[in-house]
Amino acid sequence: MKKSLLIISCSGRKIKTPGAIPAYQRYDGQMYRVIAKAQREAYFPTDVLDIAIISAKLGFLKWDDKIEDYDQLMTDKQSDTLRASVQEDMRSFLDGKDYDKGYINLGARYRKTLEGFDWDEYFSKVIEAEGGIGKKLSQLKSWLVSLHQQGI
Repeated sequence: MKKSLLIISCSGRKIKTPGAIPAYQRYDGQMYRVIAKAQREAYFPTDVLDIAIISAKLGFLKWDDKIEDYDQLMTDKQSDTLRASVQEDMRSFLDGKDYDKGYINLGARYRKTLEGFDWDEYFSKVIEAEGGIGKKLSQLKSWLVSLHQQGI
């Protein structure tokens, strides 16, 4: 089975541990809690899913990139500033990989960093979460469950 890629944003809520720690340990927002719960309850599709993060300060991150604590809001200006580097880093990350599906779960400002990106070059299907945060969290959980069930 081919892998899928989940693209999420950083989180304003962060663990204040000093020094650089993996991004998935630094961020503590609601999406990260949904993912942590999926891991605890054994429906996280470990073998078939990678996660990328769009950070308001750092741009494109891999799930386990080590990062320091920071405080940076994503603004329209910041998303415009980051767009070129995020897309270049995304292409570098995707080159040579064989993903089947992409799942984008980003707010509007984070989504702007990926405007114009050629998803068809890298994925057979791209799904974008819709609605408010509650609906997006529910969609994320359902998507994780479905990927897990496909991999069983």
